[in-house]
Amino acid sequence: MKLLIVEDNEQLAEITARLLRSIDQGTRCIETITLVGDMEAAIAQLSQHDAVLCDGRFPLSQKTPVVAEEWDVVRNEAWRRGIHFVLYSGCIRSLNGARQSQTPALSKPATVEEIYTTLTRVGRSAFNVPRSASTGAGTGNAEMEANPPV
Repeated sequence: MKLLIVEDNEQLAEITARLLRSIDQGTRCIETITLVGDMEAAIAQLSQHDAVLCDGRFPLSQKTPVVAEEWDVVRNEAWRRGIHFVLYSGCIRSLNGARQSQTPALSKPATVEEIYTTLTRVGRSAFNVPRSASTGAGTGNAEMEANPPV
């Protein structure tokens, strides 16, 4: 799996990535982890990834100090591309919105085991589907096909 972490707190993003790599050593499900801190970078990097762990509040771009709840823009684009999306937030409004739309969501702080399980829950086979196969009628993501986004 190629994982994209969208988190404006650089230190938290790096610690999360390090912990995920550590827990993944036995299974080697995570091939790469990319860290981005804003929506603009997230959208630009999205197509190169199989899964997204996304904070609920982050800047729209590096040039904008305004923090907004734009996780749903990233989620919608991820779903459109057949990419597994997990919200990881301390914002109650974001978590409630995610749960209402049946989006996998974890409340900060969560254990690395919870994060890893939620990211890999769709099964390794979904992350081994060639990108061209996931752009057809099916998403290449069994969980999303069984529970399509609302």
